[in-house]
Amino acid sequence: MITSLVKVGHIEWCQCKDPNTGEIFNLATPSSEKYLFQVTQLLKNEYQLRDRLTSDWAVKACGQALYFGRYALLYPAFSYRTLVGLLDQPPAPLAIYLNNAIQLCAVVSCAHRQGIVHADIKPANFFIFDDDSWRLRGFGLSSSGEATDEQPRPPAISGTLAYMSPEHTTRTTRQVTFQSDLYSLGIVLYELLTGKLPFGAPDGSLAEWVHHHIASEPVPHTLFGLMCQPWCQPLFSGCYLNHLSNAIRRLKAFRPISTGACQQSLRRVRLSCLYPACRIRSRQG
Repeated sequence: MITSLVKVGHIEWCQCKDPNTGEIFNLATPSSEKYLFQVTQLLKNEYQLRDRLTSDWAVKACGQALYFGRYALLYPAFSYRTLVGLLDQPPAPLAIYLNNAIQLCAVVSCAHRQGIVHADIKPANFFIFDDDSWRLRGFGLSSSGEATDEQPRPPAISGTLAYMSPEHTTRTTRQVTFQSDLYSLGIVLYELLTGKLPFGAPDGSLAEWVHHHIASEPVPHTLFGLMCQPWCQPLFSGCYLNHLSNAIRRLKAFRPISTGACQQSLRRVRLSCLYPACRIRSRQG
């Protein structure tokens, strides 16, 4: 028994039930013949990295198979919910936003600690499980470890246009590294907070996005006006959005920053915004 769940990009997700054992699992496979080769290579690359993934932070494939003649990855069954769904909803309360942001940083940090450069950080690759914990997937473009002079540069633009780093545009001399993931994560957190990308439009052309990632400044939050809900104001008054904008600028300039630093910043913002008395005592101390 096979139930189609969703098509994302050129990948089709299905939920399957083994008629003999009754076991239920999820399946990811190319959605069309047109992109069969490209998607198959992405799925195979993800499977090759499986020994570096653990199920407490990643959506980890448990096997591979052929599905109507197409290569497919098998996963333990889970509810298909991603960060994209949250972006389509009204803003969450402040505490929920900060908790989600900290968890998103945490799962990316787990990948980095395993020496994995994800290379395609975007909302569709963050999955929320039934216990409200987050998992990361989409390791098709991922590589093991920091880039070196011996590792070849990507032959063409890779990643997702709105979230790719300057390095992914191939218009810079820099290698794709952990810093590239953090640039993309900064864009995700900015969008989760404001409901808008820091620059550009989702339907922008390739040339427009390359320009934005190389040269554009993040849009100041004051331009959003009423689009920013009242719950956002503590973050604005605490300059958190400005911090995100500055982080994107720093990463554009390739200045060192880490997922650990991002998590610490978010925890300080949570403490300051939700428990202002702690902020006063801290300053007095």
